[in-house]
Amino acid sequence: MKRKTPLRPPDAVRNSPQGKISLPLSVMTTVRRKRRRRRRRRRKKKRRRRSRRLRKIRARR
Repeated sequence: MKRKTPLRPPDAVRNSPQGKISLPLSVMTTVRRKRRRRRRRRRKKKRRRRSRRLRKIRARR
């Protein structure tokens, strides 16, 4: 999925005078890395649980 808004460094860096001159690349990468790590954990495939009744009926056949 593509991100529409460009990645922004944290506010503290953006508002400081030295941050305006040249945004440190390391900050951008760390922000990106943290975000990616957080997102991956959330997406877990949920296994559909078969009901026990269905399994019994199948076994009988």
